[in-house]
Amino acid sequence: MYFYTQIGHSMFAPTLAAFRETLLCPEGRFRTLGTPRCECDVRGAPLLRAGGCAVVVRAESGGRSYALKGYLRPRTQRADLYAALDRYPSSLRYPVRYLPGKIYLYVTDRGAWYDLLAADWAEGHTLDYAIRRALHYRSSADLTALSRAFEAMAAELLAQPWAHGDLKPSNIMVTPSGTLRLIDYDGAFVPERAAETGTPACNHPLRGDRYDKHIDDYPIALIAASLRALAADPAPAAPCNSECLPFVPERIADGTDRNYRAALLRAESRRDERLVALLHALRAPEPALPALADLLRAPSENR
Repeated sequence: MYFYTQIGHSMFAPTLAAFRETLLCPEGRFRTLGTPRCECDVRGAPLLRAGGCAVVVRAESGGRSYALKGYLRPRTQRADLYAALDRYPSSLRYPVRYLPGKIYLYVTDRGAWYDLLAADWAEGHTLDYAIRRALHYRSSADLTALSRAFEAMAAELLAQPWAHGDLKPSNIMVTPSGTLRLIDYDGAFVPERAAETGTPACNHPLRGDRYDKHIDDYPIALIAASLRALAADPAPAAPCNSECLPFVPERIADGTDRNYRAALLRAESRRDERLVALLHALRAPEPALPALADLLRAPSENR
């Protein structure tokens, strides 16, 4: 259950129920998108995908398919973040518009206009789903393809002046063509602006509140190492985490991650120099990995 808290003097944080009510009766409640038709479940209720601070629904408007994102924890700096991010167009991201005050929601007995994010709907599956499916079928070939695609995307991302900020498999889409693209930019770093912290399961243990160009370095190394290790052995000794990654940053740091130790031994025995280097990078004393871009660009002999 989501509870509301007062913001300023008059606005309250919207609830999941408030979004559901507006989507059930959208007439006149959207300032920009007309009357969007949202995706519904078998009972006819809006099919909401709720996270810790936002809710997303697929909707059709004007012949286009959107991911509409509303925030359960409104923050004024998001508008500035997306305005800054627009100055750095990239094929790694989907087109997105931040729409201040464009959805009308009732919270308790009060109604108000709230901010909305509209992004082009991302076709395909998230990377964590693709990893989970490949592990189910013990498919080294599929994991190898995902590993190659991720390293190509990561090399391009590291060359950008911005950073994603919350890089994890569930924020990466595997498109129908097999390429990878990023979703969810609320934690992005741009030279003019920085916003939210990322997901601990994919970040260096000492990241803290750090915000700079290198905040994606450790998650890239972690995901790249995970995919290469899983492609070589699709049956890790211990279960993967919720993001379908076999390694845990805190356990790598304190030396207790048995998947990490086993992967390093196998990589050394196979002379997989790239995987060995990626695994060693995960023991770095700080989140920034300046040599990572060169490592990903170098030819790989073990494929």
